[in-house]
Amino acid sequence: MRYICILMSLLLTACTLPGADATEDDLAALLTLFQVQQTANQTTNWVSYAMIIDSSNSGGYTIASAPVTNSARWRRNGDSMEIRYEYAHTNNAGTANGTGYYVYRLPPGYSIDTGKVALNTTPAVAGGSVVGTGQVNASTISDLTVFPFNANGVVMQGSPIAGAASYF
Repeated sequence: MRYICILMSLLLTACTLPGADATEDDLAALLTLFQVQQTANQTTNWVSYAMIIDSSNSGGYTIASAPVTNSARWRRNGDSMEIRYEYAHTNNAGTANGTGYYVYRLPPGYSIDTGKVALNTTPAVAGGSVVGTGQVNASTISDLTVFPFNANGVVMQGSPIAGAASYF
């Protein structure tokens, strides 16, 4: 998307409005210019998708057999993606822990633009980009910081209420 914005500014300085003898090509170019500008400022509706949670080491994380809430949605906001994931369960039946960090995947077909944000494969160490925040309602953790872990997913580090930081 960064290139579209640059392209758009170049087009704006190089184009003039079509005059009385404008051709269809001139009008098509102007329409394309307006579409590019509109896309850069676009916020889409929320779209549901199936959240997949991987483990950074081996095996995945399996959610409860009967969660109370399990909803993942995404939308475009300008040149960025917003993801909203809500999950809750009251019974641990069916759950399985992976090892390492839990990596929350982006919707299928999308990847993190590492030209805009630095990955952080070791969230416990300073570095990488913060790309969002979250919240967990638990006895030992509350606020979350979201880091891009790999091209396909993010990890969340929790601010401890007491003790060491946790990863979700």
